[in-house]
Amino acid sequence: MKAILICVTLLLAAALQAEALEGTVEARGQMTSLDSYEFTWNASNFPGFYYDINKNIGNEQITLHLTNIDASGSTATLSEQEGARGIIYQTTAQMKNFKFKPWGSYNLIGFLGELYFTAYNGEITYAMSNAGESSTPYLYDRSKSRNLMTNLQLTRILRDTDEGTTITNSTPLKLKEGYELAIISVNVNETKVRVELRKDGRVVDTNIIQPGLVGATIADKTYYYKKDLGETKEIVIIAVHFKTLLHEAAGDSAVVDAIFQISDQPTSIDIDQKYGKLSIRNVDPSAFTITMDNKDNQAAISKNKVTELMPGIYLKAADQDATATSPLRYYLYSLKPCVCK
Repeated sequence: MKAILICVTLLLAAALQAEALEGTVEARGQMTSLDSYEFTWNASNFPGFYYDINKNIGNEQITLHLTNIDASGSTATLSEQEGARGIIYQTTAQMKNFKFKPWGSYNLIGFLGELYFTAYNGEITYAMSNAGESSTPYLYDRSKSRNLMTNLQLTRILRDTDEGTTITNSTPLKLKEGYELAIISVNVNETKVRVELRKDGRVVDTNIIQPGLVGATIADKTYYYKKDLGETKEIVIIAVHFKTLLHEAAGDSAVVDAIFQISDQPTSIDIDQKYGKLSIRNVDPSAFTITMDNKDNQAAISKNKVTELMPGIYLKAADQDATATSPLRYYLYSLKPCVCK
């Protein structure tokens, strides 16, 4: 009987631990109250928005314009008044250099707290000039369409790394979304490699890269794969930079020192598309800006009420008996995956 009890106790503890590991944590923004008619959260006071502290990248913000605040400071509405929306969300893309700097740079954007790719940048960077590449940035040049926002799309950044990796005939380079890049053969002079790109086991591309040539350029050393993403035609979604090749009787191998990949499943940002209580109002592909608001979709703030403003982003009011001198408190929060130890 004692052994059974111990076993049940251990199983219960394991179940509770598994539940904790799969849990979430509340990422809470700055608290405010109904004594203010306007409040803005951005990456500095709301951790639910995307922010890269190393590169100072993160331009999301949401502003609330409150109306109909009652005398006791216990309720308010977020609706259109005198042409101003009750809730306005805006985000703007920023430029970031590839980890492998000779490729140049690209634009990324925080959207609903997540990171997305918007476009390849055509500017010549200092790192490109130092690498002897003074022409148009290579991945920008290889893409027919460069700006996803022109076609009201974003897509995920799956990988951007400059860490060295060795691949062989028997161990292909594993990429995201079912892709892998395999070596077919290296020539005896170790100047050229024939590669094969597969998705879910099916060959989608083959090519020859020449990283071992004397005076090899970025173009000689870079394998790329481009495809249509909806209306965005022939954009590079995978790039791999080869550093060295090795041809041996036991098998061929290569060292790659840079990988970039974006998702082949884009996210739509069509005008009037709804995201919770907000809808996309404007997309400016030149300024790389997205604006959303809650036109025709009123929201309210009241005691102990939780409202999902956008997918995964909530407004929470206190369980509080508000007064004119102590108006209702509330804050913005999101739920983030948490591994509890």
